[in-house]
Amino acid sequence: MNSISKTERAHQKYRAGQYAEALQLYTEALSAATQLNHQIALHSNRAACHLKLHQYKLAAEECSAVLELDAKHAGALMLRAQTLVAMKDYHSALFDVNRLLETNPNSEVYRNLRERLRTQIALTPIPEADDETPPDSPTHQPMQRKLPVLAAPPKPQGWAAIPKPKGHSGVDYSKFANLGDDISSDEEEEDEQPQYRYRLGKVGLSNFRTVIQIEVLLLTSHIP
Repeated sequence: MNSISKTERAHQKYRAGQYAEALQLYTEALSAATQLNHQIALHSNRAACHLKLHQYKLAAEECSAVLELDAKHAGALMLRAQTLVAMKDYHSALFDVNRLLETNPNSEVYRNLRERLRTQIALTPIPEADDETPPDSPTHQPMQRKLPVLAAPPKPQGWAAIPKPKGHSGVDYSKFANLGDDISSDEEEEDEQPQYRYRLGKVGLSNFRTVIQIEVLLLTSHIP
């Protein structure tokens, strides 16, 4: 079985929700791939599978493999930034967003993401060192009785956990938390392959929706 037919089978497994099986077939196809666009597509689809399986570190590594082949691949940069946010590595995520702004400095989406990441980094507390004050030190205080602590409500994850800076545009970044789970479009007229799609509401335009399609090169039977 050649790499193209394995890729087609992988697409079928992915559409059926069998992400582990799809990942295995994409991996086998990658071992036989020789063309650059073929390799980029397979690494991208492997990243999509890892994302579906909630294997964020592996998804980020696949994005890095894409960027080694194409340093300006916007889809891989955006997906890696999202997975880094899921892992709370905000500095690295900001680095990827800055790279996106180098190629598209006028993007409102990228600029808003950068501001939110900067705000999150500024608000992230610095770990405190252990108290090494000796017991006989004048500054040493006896341990106070601890009061019961009420359970805090669950904290938001991913992009939703990053607070909005003052003057923020109001873009709903919670949609980014479902990156990779939105592979199947709500428009059922077409049967799509694995891809990354972002939907963002625009302020003041209730009937307008901006859809940013992050292109992932997918293999079809037409690829030589």
